[in-house]
Amino acid sequence: YWLCVQLAFLWRLAGDPSLINSLLEAQSMARALNDETLENVALAIRLWGHVESGRREEGTQLQLKKLLPQFESQFPDSFVFYGILRGLSLDSAEDEQYREAISYGTRALNIAKRWGELFWISTAARNLAEIRLRQGLPEEAGLYLLELMEWHVALGQDWQMLGFLGGAAVLFPQTIGGDEAIVAIFSMMYHHP
Repeated sequence: YWLCVQLAFLWRLAGDPSLINSLLEAQSMARALNDETLENVALAIRLWGHVESGRREEGTQLQLKKLLPQFESQFPDSFVFYGILRGLSLDSAEDEQYREAISYGTRALNIAKRWGELFWISTAARNLAEIRLRQGLPEEAGLYLLELMEWHVALGQDWQMLGFLGGAAVLFPQTIGGDEAIVAIFSMMYHHP
């Protein structure tokens, strides 16, 4: 079961979203073990993975919403609950349901903040910034990036801070001041010891 789960998480590294389907095997194993929680863990991660990889299935949002109460009540700070919220945020944004997307995304961000894990904080905050940009709200997107920068200062190392600045310049140029700011950031990164 856990091997299938870990294999699914390698999809991004391997560049192969079909690895996410190894969670179908995990679901079958959990069903054979008569363990509904493990079956729902595999389902939730599979749905999130498909949305994250751009291969969402019909009815994804409904299935994730069905899983939400169980994980919220039993495992409120779990990685799976974080994934359900991220999946719902991404899926809602795809359907231009921005209010729901922001709500779910903010809840996921708050979980990541409680963990104090910079990678997951970054992933959730970038998602929220992208949603605000899709809404045509670059100032609000910039606020998420500013908060993310503060987390990098608090938790990160020099190389992480430089990576954040470079990523923000490339991915969110409209939030940091345009071309002149990008040139200044890249120049600083290039000359940083």
